[in-house]
Amino acid sequence: MITQNKKFLLIGLLITFSGVAQGLTESWSMSINESNLYDGKSISLSKISSNSVRNESDSKDVYPSIEFYCQNNNSEIFFKIDWKRFVSSFNKTEIGITIDNARTEWISVKIDKKNEITRLASTKDTQEIINKLSTATLLRVEVEPYSEPVIFSEYNLADFPSKLNEFIQLCKK
Repeated sequence: MITQNKKFLLIGLLITFSGVAQGLTESWSMSINESNLYDGKSISLSKISSNSVRNESDSKDVYPSIEFYCQNNNSEIFFKIDWKRFVSSFNKTEIGITIDNARTEWISVKIDKKNEITRLASTKDTQEIINKLSTATLLRVEVEPYSEPVIFSEYNLADFPSKLNEFIQLCKK
């Protein structure tokens, strides 16, 4: 009986590890939106978090996504995180950004009307983040939803520099 329990524990750990490893190795994806119906966006570079967060409304886990995007005829790059759950009912909040386990930096961000998406208002701040990420290996972003404990998302940056270069070139066109 004990041997059988050990087998189930080992199988459970392997399944959990493979799910985590899959999230860490999944690459950044680039998309071009020809119709421009969504936020006037034309090109985006995005990635889904390697970890899930609890959705406060129905106890399901959701996977936040990070996105850099540029709009039509504008090479400026913008930054947003879709937490896929409530994060704040205010117009602004702060997110904590930790790069390669360094000190967490707190940045003021705007919140969308659904109270789920945080967005940097400044392309200058976005460029500072991009500069730091281009030589990093891990990004951790945290937010403290109103009256709840902190939640965070993590992103492996292994292929970020190469995808970023391609993304920037497309934004310049």
